[in-house]
Amino acid sequence: MDLDLDLTSASRLTRYWEAPDNVNDAITARLGYKTVEEQAMGPVMLASAELQLALDDPDASEADLDELEDLVWLTAEAAKTDEHKHRLIAAMESKEQVAEYLAMQEDDEANRATQEEIAVLNARVIELKAKLEEKIEYDSEMESVRKHNSREETEQERAVLERDIANLQRQLDARPAAQQEQRDVITAALLAIGDLGIALRENAAARKSLLETAATPSRPSTSISALPRSISPAVLELSPSGDAARVTADNSRAGPPKTALPAEHHHITTNATRFLGITQPVSLAGPDQRDAKLSADLVECLRSFDLFPSEDDHKLRERVLGKLYQLFRDFVKRRAIASGHSEDLAEECGGTIFSFGSFRLGVHGPGADVDTLCLAPRLIQREHFFTEMFEVLKGLPEVTELAAVPDAYVPVITMEFSGVPIDLLFARLHLNSVPDGINLNDNELLRHVQDERDVRSLNGSRVTDEILRLVPDVNEFRMALRAIKLWAKRRGIYSNVVGFFGGVVWAMLVARVCQLYPNANAGTIVLKFFAIMFAWKWPQPVLLKPIEEGPLSNVRIWNPKLYTSDRQHKMPVITPAYPSMCATHNVSESTMRILREEFELASKVASRILIGEAQWPALFAQHTFFRKYRYYLQIVASSGSKDRHLKWSGFVESRVRMLMQRLETMDDIEMVHPATKPVERQYACNGDEDRNQTAHGKWTVLPSPEPSVVAEAEAAGKPVIYTSSFYIGLLIKPAAPAAADGQPAAPRRTLNITWATREFQELVQGWESYDFQTMAITIQHVKKSDLPEDVAPKGTTAGKKRKATDAAAPATATAAEGGANAKRAKVAASSN
Repeated sequence: MDLDLDLTSASRLTRYWEAPDNVNDAITARLGYKTVEEQAMGPVMLASAELQLALDDPDASEADLDELEDLVWLTAEAAKTDEHKHRLIAAMESKEQVAEYLAMQEDDEANRATQEEIAVLNARVIELKAKLEEKIEYDSEMESVRKHNSREETEQERAVLERDIANLQRQLDARPAAQQEQRDVITAALLAIGDLGIALRENAAARKSLLETAATPSRPSTSISALPRSISPAVLELSPSGDAARVTADNSRAGPPKTALPAEHHHITTNATRFLGITQPVSLAGPDQRDAKLSADLVECLRSFDLFPSEDDHKLRERVLGKLYQLFRDFVKRRAIASGHSEDLAEECGGTIFSFGSFRLGVHGPGADVDTLCLAPRLIQREHFFTEMFEVLKGLPEVTELAAVPDAYVPVITMEFSGVPIDLLFARLHLNSVPDGINLNDNELLRHVQDERDVRSLNGSRVTDEILRLVPDVNEFRMALRAIKLWAKRRGIYSNVVGFFGGVVWAMLVARVCQLYPNANAGTIVLKFFAIMFAWKWPQPVLLKPIEEGPLSNVRIWNPKLYTSDRQHKMPVITPAYPSMCATHNVSESTMRILREEFELASKVASRILIGEAQWPALFAQHTFFRKYRYYLQIVASSGSKDRHLKWSGFVESRVRMLMQRLETMDDIEMVHPATKPVERQYACNGDEDRNQTAHGKWTVLPSPEPSVVAEAEAAGKPVIYTSSFYIGLLIKPAAPAAADGQPAAPRRTLNITWATREFQELVQGWESYDFQTMAITIQHVKKSDLPEDVAPKGTTAGKKRKATDAAAPATATAAEGGANAKRAKVAASSN
């Protein structure tokens, strides 16, 4: 109710009570009353009623109030009695009482709200007091725990100090013997210096004689080999692309290759020199006599595994690279002429090749492949390289095992050129000409590269060069890397495709250990390597240098803070060249577990080698993959043509990891362990029936490994099947404990992997080059005792193999039966 309006209206009525004139006629005319009683009583009652309504109605308009005022005035004048005036005064007083009552109600409501707020605050105070008491009690308990832990730590520190004191005492006791040994070392060093001085004088005399011979043509020349062998100058041999392939000396025996890098890469790191890496070195200690003995033994052990290529092997690789260089330049020139360039301009387009990988690092073995990058100007398209260049290579008689995989993560052409395995990559720069001396380490070359496949291909060579630049001593790094690569291959964990580490990853890990121990020799680096890798806090990344920014806007740099997929990498090892990428994105939960187990085992063997309880061959023991598990999956990719099979088996191998991912999600499978290499088999079948059964994995004929047997079968018109078998070991979770007496036995477990194998088969059969008439994919589960003879571990029963294999249900029918009616995988493995 609007009190101000009503009180104001009521106060205005007081003026009308004092009106002096008699206005009965006006009342009668206004209200239309007939009798005197009506004239006397009617207006008073009406005025009172309307006044009360107006006072009670807050929405009364100004016009209504004015009309009411006129009516009240007329009524007051007509009544002329005190009784009427008293009634109006009472009405006015009641209005004031109403206003006072409403004001009191508002005060009561405010008081009640205040009381409620006070009650809430009191409850909050009580709650806070209770929490404060709990906090005080908790702090008291934690203080007691800290005091207890502090006492334990103090006791542990005391024990460590006592042990250190005992060690120091033993060292003091052994000091006389050590001093005598040091004197012997100094004596030997002095003798060596004397021998070196004699050799230097002989060398100076020989050089003087050589110069005199060169100045006098009539005299016979003197060969460089006549110089003392100990300081004979090395001869640097360059590949046609300008790369320093290797430094060789006049040593007929194959041995560790010398470095081709400048002398500043072989420095002794001290606190005053710039260190390499993202952290300070762990130790600057150099090798002692024991370390030198360990490294010498390591080299002899590696030599026993025939790891060092011969001089003839190296020269053959250089000749092959020279031919590839010329073939690629001719290909670029032909494409330029076909695009409308003149012959001179086409010649200026250039094109060159770069070696990278193990060959560029100087750690390749006799049968290792040569990773080669073909660098082209912008007029050459990727499609041209994988079609026209492929056809050029296909027409060469010295090229065999040729296969192109243009849709791979890093597209590649694989082949054997004069018996040398070659992996040929392609990259296209946004330049009109690519000269021979181009510097690939210049980040500005990448500015206009739009295709990420080009960036990944370029990164192979750029990463290799960065690794060599970031290690303190290249010679020690190379020897240590040879040992680590041999260990990884012998232990079955050298493969990036199936989720382990590839060659560049092992190189980066060894380079990081070299940065942590910059003055150590190869033997010490190898022993430290396993301890560091086992203790590494994955997924903390391994970095050789800080990640740098660059000119590319369309290429993602590894950054787990920004990208969710980067946070999923389990064992990240980051490439040092821009743009930095994770080279271990294929690592899964299973392969990570296997790698950590191998690091732990190797660290224990390394500790025994360090204290003399074991020798280096113990570190390189062969893996036991085919003896390790009870159940295996056998994936057989087969084809009736050798050329088609190279492409088909390569595609299947690149997709095996996807099958592993599906198997890892199954509840009853604890771990999935892939073999790093497929088992290649070839069969000379007696007819279509044998061919169909062999394609389905029902091997009724033995493998024919001799190429002559296969050649004779092909010449005779017999069908020949080429197969690649990929094996996956399955570690099944333990079964539930046996039921107690009187309890019902647990149901027999059945592991059904039909859906996983079916999806995998549909995936690989969806390959655009898949041919149901000539290719097949078969998946079977095989027990360890039923493995084929050529992979079965010694001591297993081979007699059951063929029968079990013949009886095993094939996962799919292939090609002889057509695509529409092809059977799908139905594979099951059971465990009690």
